[in-house]
Amino acid sequence: MKSILISLLIQVIKQLIGSTNWAEIFQAVADAALTPGLSGAERRQRALDRIEQEVDAVGSSLTNLALEAAVQLVKSKKTG
Repeated sequence: MKSILISLLIQVIKQLIGSTNWAEIFQAVADAALTPGLSGAERRQRALDRIEQEVDAVGSSLTNLALEAAVQLVKSKKTG
């Protein structure tokens, strides 16, 4: 059930911010998650720094929503 909700959320986010921006955000989160030796806060900051450089103008609320969804997707792929 959780994977269905994550998939639905991602589809909504893609409509709100665009598929290209979603792909950039997801890749930034995935890369940060794979960087060893960083705390959760450091991983989040690294992803945010990259997102600010690469993602077209999107409001900060939508960026944070997409970032959190990407984190959940990465976590679900690690455990599943």
